[in-house]
Amino acid sequence: MAEVLVVGTLTEFYAEDLRERDGSTPRLMPAGEPGAGPAPDAAVADQPPEEVVAAVRRWQVGLCTQLGVRLWDEAAGVRGDRLKPGECGVEAVHLLAAYLERPELDPRRRGLPADAPGTRAAAVAVASAYPHRQRFPTLLGGVPVWLPVPGPTVFQLVGPDGRMMRFGSLASLRREVDDLVAAAGLRPDDLADALAHDPPPRDADLDEAGRHGLAAFAEMIGRAEQRRLPLWRAHRTPPPLA
Repeated sequence: MAEVLVVGTLTEFYAEDLRERDGSTPRLMPAGEPGAGPAPDAAVADQPPEEVVAAVRRWQVGLCTQLGVRLWDEAAGVRGDRLKPGECGVEAVHLLAAYLERPELDPRRRGLPADAPGTRAAAVAVASAYPHRQRFPTLLGGVPVWLPVPGPTVFQLVGPDGRMMRFGSLASLRREVDDLVAAAGLRPDDLADALAHDPPPRDADLDEAGRHGLAAFAEMIGRAEQRRLPLWRAHRTPPPLA
């Protein structure tokens, strides 16, 4: 399924995520406070969209109160922005991060092409499992949502739906993508040119796919920062928590 980067509300993320998983109306925790355990079965009920908004809002208030920051806009009428960097572009960003985080995984060090068959998934999997990720902790850490808040680079919370999930800070993602852009020697004009074209085909080389993927991430990070909204990946299956 095609990858989509979305700048929008956390309510939209949970509604879409849960509908994709079981095709049902979202079931969220009425208590909605980060760090609280899953609500008792009797307290969890199918809710109409207005109540989904309210549940996420209560969770958001609890989180932002803990961090001492102002709320982002979770109003039901907030329209999200979407951009499709293509599955190939997103995969390339993760592969570039894996090679920089763990240089020994880069096949170019063994005289092989950067995207030699069989290296992509293996490199990302090994780098993601590395317990001391420092350079790209959110891109390689199974983070599907980046929030416009300060705090830890990656943090685990019980979300509004009662499941434990990893979140990242938008500022951390910005640092990671800027690092990748600099390492690739890309200029703003290069990123703008990449976005002016369609996503690369599935068999595109790493340079082409990575350029488009990084351009898409950089563009959506900018929109999220400007609108002060979460950034998340749609049509994804986040890795299970370690």
